Amino acid sequence: MRILAIITGEYGQRHVDNIRAHGPDDWQIEVWRAPAVLPPIVDYPEDYLPASLPPADLILAVGEHRGVAELIPEVAKLAGARAVIAPVDREEWLPRGLARQLRGWLADISVACVTPKPLCSLTETQYNVRRHSVDYDNPLVAAFARHFGRPSFDITVDPESRTITAIDVTRDAVCGCAHFVAEGLVGVSAD
Repeated sequence: MRILAIITGEYGQRHVDNIRAHGPDDWQIEVWRAPAVLPPIVDYPEDYLPASLPPADLILAVGEHRGVAELIPEVAKLAGARAVIAPVDREEWLPRGLARQLRGWLADISVACVTPKPLCSLTETQYNVRRHSVDYDNPLVAAFARHFGRPSFDITVDPESRTITAIDVTRDAVCGCAHFVAEGLVGVSAD
């Protein structure tokens, strides 16, 4: 799978680094660093985009500015993407109304879009929005969610001592927190 990550700062870079470290070897991860400063309303997205972007199947939009969401439909067109994951990890970066508009804009150009709140609620079939589960059916998003989204673990416990002896992260959070937590739990009492 070819993934284009849209980032603006350290938050997005941390996600990209974790996907590169723990994602499938055949994934190609490219990064476009969007402008960190955008106007309150982006009237002409093309003024803020490069002349070309690498081809992508899936866009992961983790920009730290609400204007980045307004660029996503044009980015999808330039990259030839067929799906977008645009998480709502902070409302000021992607407000509810803008997330709804984004899903509509992308649907108009036949690009699937999920807007999980938070990103670590994403599974292979659903994600959360305002404490409600939303079902989706997109193979590209599901392929991503097999590896990154709602954390999942296989935990081995010693039956005699009730101590955690091993943890296999079967699905990491995009930010890498699941691997971080797993490392600290080996040797801890399961009780």
